[in-house]
Amino acid sequence: MPRLRALIIMVAAANADNLRGLPHAIVRARGVYVDPTKVTDPITANTVLMVSFNLGYMHFFRNWVCHARRLGLKYLAWPEETGAHKAVMDSNACRDDCTLYFSPHLSTTYDITSKSSNFRWPSFNSISKFKFVSVLSALRRGVHIWFSDVDIAFIRDPWPFMLEVQGDGRCDYVFQMNGRHPGSLYHRGSQGNTGFHFFRTSPLVKDFLNQSISFMYSNGGLDDQALFWDHLNRADYDLINETSSRWQSVNCGQSQSTNCKKLQICPLDSSLFTIGKANESFLREHASIIYHANYLVGSGEKRDALSQRGLWLLQASACQPFPTDRYP
Repeated sequence: MPRLRALIIMVAAANADNLRGLPHAIVRARGVYVDPTKVTDPITANTVLMVSFNLGYMHFFRNWVCHARRLGLKYLAWPEETGAHKAVMDSNACRDDCTLYFSPHLSTTYDITSKSSNFRWPSFNSISKFKFVSVLSALRRGVHIWFSDVDIAFIRDPWPFMLEVQGDGRCDYVFQMNGRHPGSLYHRGSQGNTGFHFFRTSPLVKDFLNQSISFMYSNGGLDDQALFWDHLNRADYDLINETSSRWQSVNCGQSQSTNCKKLQICPLDSSLFTIGKANESFLREHASIIYHANYLVGSGEKRDALSQRGLWLLQASACQPFPTDRYP
């Protein structure tokens, strides 16, 4: 059997797992906000904020929780392997605003390690690709997915801006840009960041994501981001930015094919949704919404960067107050 065909079968078999408990977890987690009075539109009502991690990044998850809880966000926490799941259970890190879900079957199938990994180590590649498997598993339950890595700090609530970017639901895919310079613009053919993005649930998106996962697992030497964007840039999509005001779909006629329209992809403002090279002065000057500690090697450098910017809120297993004096 050709290698790619075998991998496609592996992905399909894993996604066919009954994922016991996931439908209930999805129902409980959807809605973005703990306060139901803040859920005032159909996109928010049908969106699940999802976060995933392994044991090596458990402390980052707990810091991420400090930010999510401060903003009244509810979310689905999906530990990627047994060690992380046990740590969440033992620490009671997942409380009322959190829905915990774990699939031993998927973790075993994709051989996820409990150790923290550096960029493009084989274990890093496995962990990063698994995020897409969990996202697709949730999308198949009929909800939109807003995914966040755990090395992200929420300076302000990201959701209102992400909702504004989507307009009337025009975006199939919303993503953080990944330029090496804070405030850079996105250009067709470059890469976005796969640690902070939104997927709209639709046959088109699910079909594309399934193909992307198969493509990722046929290329073991690269990480999820490089492979996902390589696959996306080979596709026919419409780039929607602040100058676009409407859908730019192809004429589907009577066709019911999932390929009858192009993916509509929408980049987020890179001054507001910042990368790891943005310093505190930049975050303050631009009233940035998130800080993502990427472009940093290893968990130590990431934690130091968050701490230096006043965004590491976890101290002695408890959340400290957000530094509003530094980010008014």
